[in-house]
Amino acid sequence: MKSYLKNLHPLQLSFWLLTFAFVAVLLLRIILVFSYIPETGGVSVNVLFSIVRMMNGYSLYSDPQLPPYPIAQYMPLHYEIVSTIGKVLGLQSNIHAISVLNRSLCLAFDLLVFIPVYKILNKQFKIENKQLIAAVCMCIFLILPNPNYGRVDNLYLLSFMWSVYFFLAFISDNNNASRKLIYAGITVSLGVLTKQSGLFLLAATGLYLLFIHRNWSATIRFSLTVIFTGGLLFMLMVQNNFYAFYQNTVLGLNNGISINWFNEVIIKTFFFKMYFFVAIGIALAFLTFIDFKNERLRYLGFISLIVFSCSLAASFKWGSSTNYFTEFLSVSFILAAIYFYSFTNESQPSLISKLSLLFITPFFILTVFNDKGWGHLSNLNKSRKLYFETELVSDYLQTKLLKTDLVFTEFHKENLLNIFLNEHSLFPQREIVLHCTYPKHTFSYLDFQQQNENGAIKYWVGKKDKQPTTFLNVDFNHFEPDTIIAGFSIFRKSAVK
Repeated sequence: MKSYLKNLHPLQLSFWLLTFAFVAVLLLRIILVFSYIPETGGVSVNVLFSIVRMMNGYSLYSDPQLPPYPIAQYMPLHYEIVSTIGKVLGLQSNIHAISVLNRSLCLAFDLLVFIPVYKILNKQFKIENKQLIAAVCMCIFLILPNPNYGRVDNLYLLSFMWSVYFFLAFISDNNNASRKLIYAGITVSLGVLTKQSGLFLLAATGLYLLFIHRNWSATIRFSLTVIFTGGLLFMLMVQNNFYAFYQNTVLGLNNGISINWFNEVIIKTFFFKMYFFVAIGIALAFLTFIDFKNERLRYLGFISLIVFSCSLAASFKWGSSTNYFTEFLSVSFILAAIYFYSFTNESQPSLISKLSLLFITPFFILTVFNDKGWGHLSNLNKSRKLYFETELVSDYLQTKLLKTDLVFTEFHKENLLNIFLNEHSLFPQREIVLHCTYPKHTFSYLDFQQQNENGAIKYWVGKKDKQPTTFLNVDFNHFEPDTIIAGFSIFRKSAVK
């Protein structure tokens, strides 16, 4: 063993450190996929609610001013994929199985990112060192924070990477350039239909074609592909709910500017931790953008700068997250690998270079390791117990509710009661209403007051021994105790207010 360690190359040590970290996080992700943890990060319960809603036959987008006042902020592709597979598998009545499906697909999308990354490095930049390519893939996987575990971001990253690969192939392959450009347009469309951030990718690619590649014909073909593919899929998924789509994905996403949020979440949580890698990424992007001899590198530098700038501007929005910079960091790792491979081909790396990389690797791992949701491991048994208690509460209420009856719970991401009750549960995406749409008067919630007064809201549910509270200036003081189930107190509307 000692002789093996003595002869172990510093670069091999770096690789095995990354491998150990990758396996550890992968195992954590797998455990969380099958766990009963209601919320893994990024308020993923919002996404799960909409998926369950679609599987029960409702539209993804509906009027946020009508009960149950839902807001689906994201584009429809991820929801459509998960809900369609769930319906095929017959999971409509199994909330846990739907959660497992959603998280499994998110993990699968993350691992599938390795394919376009491999193709970019191996096919486009002729990097044959499989360990180097694997290291880049593992670095990309390790930067994914726990908000990615159950949301649309994973499918977006996959679409982003495929579009980058196909565009690089368009630049370098004269024989099949038109076909590769069409593939690039299709994958860009999929990115836009997954998350609004896809517009950054669309803008970056279009600007590059028009002003740097300077190919009007290619620009028109790319634009037509995006319009046709994106438009067709959009029509199929949204159908005639255009105004509801606008209400949810445009008005519902208008969270407002928050300097305090930007300082706490982006500056302190992201830039103060990732400053070294962000600085290197920006430097590499500038170096490659001014490299007029290699158009493929120039494209990577350009798209990296555009995506970083747009993500930085968007991160001033309340509710922004560190995962806004995932695509920028992913391209940065690819650029770093290209430069490193080019350097090692020209001359043997010095001992100082090897030791520097060996130092950077554990620094990188320690930097990105904390936001993976390790704390959830201590709550696995407790969450499983809570899930079945929540199901008991839902079963009790479902036997007493008519189709149009409503329930107000004091919960959001603490448990899955709103998802179990689905259309009966009011304000399932509660933090969006409380922090954005209500204070900004984006939507009117006058119907909520009327429903409380006319008796449409039949039950109030909160933690055990808690009394009904006020929400959006609507009070539930006229509700009287009904029953207690496990840690839940259930109140029913009294006959006389």
